[in-house]
Amino acid sequence: MASAVADVDQSLVQHRADGSMGVHRITIHVFPSTTTFNRGGFFIHGGTHPGSAGCINLHGQMENFVRELQDEVKADPDCYIPLKVQYLK
Repeated sequence: MASAVADVDQSLVQHRADGSMGVHRITIHVFPSTTTFNRGGFFIHGGTHPGSAGCINLHGQMENFVRELQDEVKADPDCYIPLKVQYLK
């Protein structure tokens, strides 16, 4: 299980033209105590193909996720949201 925060500052909801990660991506910043196995640079993103090499890929649901997330953080756009990832076995 990994612990992190998703930084949803509007400047970090990056817009991309490349379809591999979709139109939007949100940077994930790990807590200093999180074991990352020397990996980093993770994002929450969509894309044209399901699956990812370490990121959280919401595939076709990313546009809805970004819209709902932006609505939720309007009052505090510099907030941090705890993110817990648990892999199913």
